[in-house]
Amino acid sequence: VDAGFSNLDLASLDVARLPRSPLARLSGNARGRLIVPIHQGTIRNGKLDVQVAGLDAQPASGMVLPVLPKARLAIEGDVDLTARTAELRHVTIGAAGVEFSGHGAFSGSVLEGSWLGIRNLHLTGRADPQAVLDLTGQHAAWPVGMAGPVGVEVAYEHLDPGITARLKLDATAAAVTLAGQI
Repeated sequence: VDAGFSNLDLASLDVARLPRSPLARLSGNARGRLIVPIHQGTIRNGKLDVQVAGLDAQPASGMVLPVLPKARLAIEGDVDLTARTAELRHVTIGAAGVEFSGHGAFSGSVLEGSWLGIRNLHLTGRADPQAVLDLTGQHAAWPVGMAGPVGVEVAYEHLDPGITARLKLDATAAAVTLAGQI
C-alpha cells in the first residue's frame, strides 16, 4: 500500500467506537502519505507522515486537551502484526511550539491506552513554554514566566519488573521570570 490523502476528516474514522480505544473523540482535517509494505504478517520500512489542522484528540478518561491548530506526526519503522509490536526507527512530533524526534519500541497495548506498552522511547527536541501556555490558557495557574525555547530530552525504558526514565531540560536559551523578576 502506498497512498496519499488530503482533506481527510478524522471524525469520519469514528475511532471512539473501536474496541479499547483510548480516545473519546478524534477530529481535524488531515493530509499526508502512508506506505505499508506487508510481507508475511510484517510491515517492513512502513512510513506515515500526517499533518492535521484543528486536531482535537480527547482521551476516553482524564483531562480535556486543547485543540491544536496544527500538528504533525511522522513515523518510520517495522510492525509485527502477529506479535502486535512495533520498532520505530524514526519518530517526529510537532505541534504548538513543541518539536520532538527520536525512536522507540511499543507493544499493541499502547493502542488500548496502556503506557506500559511503551518498551522504550527516546525523544529529543525543543518546547516553547509560552506557546504551550498560550494554547492551554494556563497563564494564571503558572507562577513562573519563560520566554524562549527549552531543550528537552526524554528517555524511557520498561524492563520487567522495573522502569527507568530520564528527563533532561536545558533552558540556557530561555529567560525565566518569577513575579516579574529575572
